[in-house]
Amino acid sequence: MRRARDRLDPEVFEFICGSAGRGDGERENAAAFSRRQLVPRVLRDVSDRDWGLELLGTRLSAPLLLAPVGALGLIREGGEVEAAATAEALGIGLCHSTHAAASIEPVAEAMDAGRCWAQMTWPADEELGRSFLSRAERAGCGAAVVTVDTPVYGWRPSELERPWPALREGAASATFTSDPVFRASLAAPPEVDPAAAMARWKELKVNPGLDWEGLRRVRDATALPLVLKGILDPDDAELALECGVDAIVVSNHGGRHLDGSVAALDALAEVAARVDSRLPLLFDSGVRSGTDLVKALALGADAILLGRPYVLGLALGGRTGLKQVVSSILAEADSTLALCGQTDLASLDLAIRPRPQAAQFPGHAAS
Repeated sequence: MRRARDRLDPEVFEFICGSAGRGDGERENAAAFSRRQLVPRVLRDVSDRDWGLELLGTRLSAPLLLAPVGALGLIREGGEVEAAATAEALGIGLCHSTHAAASIEPVAEAMDAGRCWAQMTWPADEELGRSFLSRAERAGCGAAVVTVDTPVYGWRPSELERPWPALREGAASATFTSDPVFRASLAAPPEVDPAAAMARWKELKVNPGLDWEGLRRVRDATALPLVLKGILDPDDAELALECGVDAIVVSNHGGRHLDGSVAALDALAEVAARVDSRLPLLFDSGVRSGTDLVKALALGADAILLGRPYVLGLALGGRTGLKQVVSSILAEADSTLALCGQTDLASLDLAIRPRPQAAQFPGHAAS
């Protein structure tokens, strides 16, 4: 974290590491991992280990995907495609953000398309949203991921002092400006009147009116597996199942939008109990190490989405830095699982318990 603060432009650093409000949500995410202890089993043969899994019809080498992060091209030119190429080299998945400097097509082309998922915050124009889904289908994406925990953007004091540069430079609007439906809504092409295009993007980029009935229409609009990202309440998980979604991501958006929410890890076990293996359950928010990844698996996640750590690796070291961060987390996860007596995800029987109250300590630093 210190290296990133010293080396990165302040605006970029705040974009990657900033949180909502006082930052309590982000700190609670970290503390939730520290409050839990693994209970290892011993004298088991762990010489042959395989952490690969089949997820929504696609084989991954490990239960890990790179989370959708907007404007990676602002952090590093070509960042979205570099992230995709790195994920492909590692055999893991990637969720490409709709709010990016690259549209879905070149990102999907950089990897086995099934491992590339298209994330979108459902726009305020339903026809535009359906166009996004059609493009994801044509690109061969393995799933469509609809983020539902940001009907409006959260209160982030750091951006009052340093507004997100993407809002000024269009580094998050490529999916929109390349879309025929969006372009048809403009009086002039974005290349001719970029200011008008950005104003239109701000109008359409998020739909605060999306509800469960609207989600059913999203479900009906695509043949792709539909993943719902941003669930914390078991009742919402049940409603998602009723709407026909194919997977759920338990997430509080890393504490980036709603300050004071329940830690995502604290919500995971309850959601997992309600879902009861009826669909794949993914998790993000607060994962900073391989041990964190293992704890989330022990609490019911089938796979993990990794956010800030990989973005910091990309920002500081490009593709090499990103690969080093992800490889280190995967290596630690492999070691941790083996030390806990586990050899594969299909037969995972890893116990986890609360840390004794007297031994509580503040959560580990986010990075």
